Amino acid sequence: MGDSPGTINIVKEKLRHKGMDVVRSLHPFKKTREAEMSEIIQKLESIASELSHLGLASTAELAAIKEKFDTPKFDVNVWACLSDEFKVVDVIKSILEFITKQLKKEIKDKKFLLILDDLWSEDCKKWDDLRTSFLVGKSRSRIIVTTRSKDVAETITSVRGVFHLLDVMSENESGSLFESVAFPDDSESASPILKEIGQEIVKKCNCLPLAIKMIGGLLLKYRNDEMKWKSVLESTVWTSTAKILPSLWLSYYHLPQHIQQCFAYFSLFPKDYEFQMEEMMMLWVAEGFIERTSESEQHEDLARGYFNHLVLNFFIQESSSGGSRFALHDLVHDLAEYVSRGLCVDWADMNLQSLHLSYV
Repeated sequence: MGDSPGTINIVKEKLRHKGMDVVRSLHPFKKTREAEMSEIIQKLESIASELSHLGLASTAELAAIKEKFDTPKFDVNVWACLSDEFKVVDVIKSILEFITKQLKKEIKDKKFLLILDDLWSEDCKKWDDLRTSFLVGKSRSRIIVTTRSKDVAETITSVRGVFHLLDVMSENESGSLFESVAFPDDSESASPILKEIGQEIVKKCNCLPLAIKMIGGLLLKYRNDEMKWKSVLESTVWTSTAKILPSLWLSYYHLPQHIQQCFAYFSLFPKDYEFQMEEMMMLWVAEGFIERTSESEQHEDLARGYFNHLVLNFFIQESSSGGSRFALHDLVHDLAEYVSRGLCVDWADMNLQSLHLSYV
């Protein structure tokens, strides 16, 4: 049964007292709460992505609204209650808790495969909390975790000491890859001294393809300059304790300064972010990163040259999704974040030296 005129007026007065004026095209005798809920659902389907519902409801009415809210017309329905002074973090947390419950329902008694990529944390409690959410799955469900840390693998494995260690390239394969980059024309005619220095450098790359290609690209630029090849081999960077691969750091260090700035700019984007060359060129130009040496030079042409330089030196790689899109390898993105300290805002450690906000 609908509300009486007296009740409607009382509700309006209470709302006005709180600073809100209510305009409702609702005749008290012609529409019930159920009809109102049907109207709300129709509006959700036809107009905005968010729809505010203004009114005062009792516990019973809220229960009725929730029941109506569980409509099959949407893939996921989330109900979050906001207080007068709500905290965004708390609201998001409550929504995530709801989604976690829904996920448990979705995989309950089902055989599933979950792949978690690039785990670094050795915190057992975090891993147990995450893993617990998936224990409702059917027997023989599997979770595959990739990591670059043996300690992490030993921490999370379900059977102590049992994990799969991926094969690495052999010394011969590593040497062949290096020579294909450092001596693209003809490795047979290369200087024996340079080849010997190159073999020693390859050993320091620990058979990692990306590391070998990037250091090979750097040495290609030095051509037959033995002194520069030796300076790379004897660099103290190889003994650094930083998480950044030494070969990547050396490759960055020897980039022209104006291109270093453009590369550091990638730290503003999340890992696995895909972009087009024109998109990045426009951003670099807008940021004032492109340095012209003469009036006849066009900013766009110079920016394209910067981009191609990073591609040829393996800082940027073509995306596997195709479509003339590019991306950064995870290790290269780590390097961008490392060298851009002070450029990108870390919300957990914001400081006055930060010059740009992240795009995410």
